[in-house]
Order: sequence, then structure tokens, then C-alpha cells
Amino acid sequence: MDFFSNQAGRTVVIPDGGLPLALSFDRWPGARTAKACVNGMTAGAAVNVQFMHTLKNVIHFDVFGDRVSDMQLSLLAFSGMCGSNTNDTGVDNVWNYYLKNKASVLGSLLSISVGARLRFSGLLVGLQMGLNDSVSGISQFNLQFRYNPPEPFN
Repeated sequence: MDFFSNQAGRTVVIPDGGLPLALSFDRWPGARTAKACVNGMTAGAAVNVQFMHTLKNVIHFDVFGDRVSDMQLSLLAFSGMCGSNTNDTGVDNVWNYYLKNKASVLGSLLSISVGARLRFSGLLVGLQMGLNDSVSGISQFNLQFRYNPPEPFN
């Protein structure tokens, strides 16, 4: 089903779509205030490992713990919200969130919660923006984080 191609400004309801995944992160004012909502997340994890192949076909490896990993939060920013009294847009608010909370300014970790128990602590290190639909004023953002993978939980 194509939701956006010829119906700008309309809302589509998908009955029984399921429960959304709980996702929150520090210092984010919320979708209504920010005029932007999170619509995706990617995260990875990797081990810091070194392999050495010998002439006798023996492979040695050394493990040095976990690597610092990447996470991206994808957001949609809107030109306005129904019932909003302010002149700022979602583009203004997301960009301002980055400027106030990037690692070079904040100097501390931000907490990102996914689901019921998964918690990440990371630094906000980048921002990408793209204009998705100039007619409806929707922009796409990616907030880029670097984090050390969380400890396992029971």
C-alpha cells in the first residue's frame, strides 16, 4: 500500500498494527514538542579480535574485548504540529538537539533505552539530514552515536 504518493496531509490508520517498540533517549523533549518522531534504529556490536595465520596452517587469535560500536536513530521531522503555537519546525528542533547534545558540547554520555531492559550509553557524534517531501515539509534525520556494548542481563 502506497501511503504518501498522492495523499499529502492525510492520515492513514492501520488497525491492529501491533505494539510499538519502546525507545527513549536522554534530553529528547518528545515528539509533540520536538515536532519529530523516531521511526527507526540500527545498532551493531563487534569483538576486537586479531588473527594470525602461521606457516604450518595453525591459526592463533587474540581477543581484546569489545569494540566501540555504531548506532543510528532515524527521525522524521515535520514542518509543524496540529495545535502548536510555536513557529519553530521539526528541522529546527532536531538540529538544535544535535547542537546542544553532541559529544563536543555535552561532554558526557547519553542513555538510550530500547525495549524493556536494553540500555546503551553513548556519545552523539554525528547528524545527517535529508528532505523527503518538500510539499508536506517532512525531513529525514539520522542521529549517529558511538557506544560501548551493554553488559548482558539475566
